[in-house]
Order: sequence, then C-alpha cells, then structure tokens
Amino acid sequence: MPLRIEIGPRDVENKSVVFSRRDGIDGKFNINFDDISSKVSETLDNIQNNLLESSKNFRKENTVHVDSYEELISALNGDPGFVTCFWDENSDDEDKVKAETKATLRCYVLGEEKTDKAVNNENTQGKLAIFSKAY
Repeated sequence: MPLRIEIGPRDVENKSVVFSRRDGIDGKFNINFDDISSKVSETLDNIQNNLLESSKNFRKENTVHVDSYEELISALNGDPGFVTCFWDENSDDEDKVKAETKATLRCYVLGEEKTDKAVNNENTQGKLAIFSKAY
C-alpha cells in the first residue's frame, strides 16, 4: 500500500483528508476534498518514480563488471549483488560457474549490441551477461 488516505471526523468537518506516503519518504499532508482525485494520481506517480529511481540506484551500486573468468568466480563468491561480463553462450561453462559459486546466468542485457572478448572463451566475442546468486 504505497499511499494511505486517512479520513476522520475532524477531516470530514474540515472537508479534507490526510495523505500518508509509504515509500520511505516521510510525508503526511492535508488535501482538500476537491483536490483528492488529482492529488492521488500525482502522488502515486511521484511514488512510482521515487521507487524506480531507488531501485536503479540500488542495482547500480550492487553491480560489478569483470573481464576474466577468475574475476567472475571471485566476484560471485564475494559480496552479494550482480556481476556483468561478456559471455560466450555455453551451458557446460554455465554449469561450471554454478558448481564453483552457486550463481547462475540471469540474463543477457537486451539492447546491448556491443560484444567483447568472452571471459569463458578468449577466442570468441561474448554478449553482455548478468550473473547472480539466488537469495
């Protein structure tokens, strides 16, 4: 419940309600009855944008990029988060990473056209991939 709307007897007398944001931003404020519809939409859009930005920042702060297989294994066995690298699609190598780290390939980054030397096969070009453990 991202937004709580409080309506008490005094609020009805004053023809207002209290909006209480529940997205980590302290925010209680009074809204006139006439403005409720527009303010609900505006506040929910603001909450959505705040949560999306917070999520993007969290992802960015918890993602590392590696350029070698050894770095991939080390990063996956280190701090929790996401690890990106260029990867040559190969299920045997994915199984090897899983055995060494308990992490799996989560996805290839959509819209990323760049390729580079694959960490699991230096003789091929790999696609940008994201590895992580399930928690």
